[in-house]
Amino acid sequence: MDFLQVEKYEEICSVLNSDSVVWKQKGPPSRRRYEEIDNIEEVPSIVKECHALFSSEPFLVVLSNLTGLRLHPECADETVQMADINSTIRKWSPGSYTLLHDQSFLEYATLNAGLCFNCPEWEVEYGGYTSYVAKDEKEELLRVDPKPNSLALVYITEETANFIKYINCRAKESSSPCFQDIFSVYREKE
Repeated sequence: MDFLQVEKYEEICSVLNSDSVVWKQKGPPSRRRYEEIDNIEEVPSIVKECHALFSSEPFLVVLSNLTGLRLHPECADETVQMADINSTIRKWSPGSYTLLHDQSFLEYATLNAGLCFNCPEWEVEYGGYTSYVAKDEKEELLRVDPKPNSLALVYITEETANFIKYINCRAKESSSPCFQDIFSVYREKE
């Protein structure tokens, strides 16, 4: 089942692969290497609207209803405030990654939402998947692979963190050697 209407999704994919989007390298290399949209206000409206969806009041109501989290004032508890939201559009290509570090394990629980674009033939052996791990465990708790037009929702606790597996040179063999995602983090307000 597709998250966005197919026509809209394909239009966003086309724009994200075009020269109309300016990407900026994110670092430092000791923590991360990927690209991010430099200025969301300068991208075509279809991308801006999709990005805005992830922090819109109706979307927060849907997330609240799906998860039971109190992300929006229209929840059953009228004392609830709007959630803290951090949302970005990122580009992943061979050589991209994020690493775990001391600040990866936050002092509060969050809901992660991710939607990938331009990854129709993405293979696990390329890397690029989101790996969730517990603080003092060696085993991976969960892996979320890049899937086209599929919304991934993951609730992580204080003892959990995530990283993006290094994208290796095998991705260059694909017809789509890079992909983009909208990644949003939601935190309930106390």
